Amino acid sequence: MNLAQINYFLALCEAGTFTGAAAICGISQQSLSAAIRRLEHELGRPLFNRGRPVRLSPLGEAVKPHFDAILREIDKVHQLSSEHITHSGNDQGREADPSDGVTCARR
Repeated sequence: MNLAQINYFLALCEAGTFTGAAAICGISQQSLSAAIRRLEHELGRPLFNRGRPVRLSPLGEAVKPHFDAILREIDKVHQLSSEHITHSGNDQGREADPSDGVTCARR
């Protein structure tokens, strides 16, 4: 499970369609569908009942508040780093993270 998958899950909750969620996230519908499938595979059960609109399964209902809380906490960390802590200038050796900047414009 990764932050991108959590963002995609929440975007799909908001949009109600895979196409709409993909547009919110700025990715292809196929990429979003694959990420959701991988997340569901990892959790062992479906998160959504497919249809129009897509609806949360019982597992999806159970995990949604936790995924919302994760993003709220990450937002707090970003706020701390941008507002309260001065930069030490010691970024040497930091490798790029492939999930850097993965967010959906959903708030």
